[in-house]
Amino acid sequence: MAAVADVPRGLTDDDILSLKSAFAALAANPARPGARADLEKAEEALTQVIQRLGSLQASRQEMAQLLMSRAQARTTINDTTGGKLPEKASDAVSDYNEVIRLMEVDKAAVEGTFDYPSVFVRRALAKEEIAFGRKDKQQWEGAVQDYTRAIDIWRSRAPVRGQGLGVNPLVLNYRGNALSQLGRYEEALLDYREATDIFTEDRQLSQVAVSRCNEALSLFGLGEEER
Repeated sequence: MAAVADVPRGLTDDDILSLKSAFAALAANPARPGARADLEKAEEALTQVIQRLGSLQASRQEMAQLLMSRAQARTTINDTTGGKLPEKASDAVSDYNEVIRLMEVDKAAVEGTFDYPSVFVRRALAKEEIAFGRKDKQQWEGAVQDYTRAIDIWRSRAPVRGQGLGVNPLVLNYRGNALSQLGRYEEALLDYREATDIFTEDRQLSQVAVSRCNEALSLFGLGEEER
């Protein structure tokens, strides 16, 4: 999903043009020719504006929006290389760390900008990219912790039928996958089964099939462990 942010006050006309180009690059197809170069320009433009806004005492909401956008640019750059630049994902984790810090200082100021749990999900996905790129198993544990934080927040909210609230079943699958990478197949199986139940209730049959395949793989993993 492309990041979208309102243009902060106090920027020059050149800054505003750079931001518009950056947001356009984030919204475009990352598989297109020249995407990596455009994304690198977007990252540079966002970095310059973030630094400038730091001296202008921008609002937490504005800074959080721009940091989320830069994190997206960084992980997408890594994606365009097939995961060969895990340092970009590491930089994105740093951006998400700062967003979370800003939200925890004054969550009400930025809560309406994006869903708080989604920041933990995005940071977890960035940690997965580091795990793949550097063969760093510790990153899988970090991803599990972030997915768990998001899931716990969703569970703490009162469900409202028809408004899409509740635990995101895709994230249950994500956590299950991360747990499987750590060999924690029993825990992964619980996540996959819960995801299957939610997708079944929502009649998302293609996702039901994915979750059931994941269940089968975790059962296979449990069988391998018993041997």
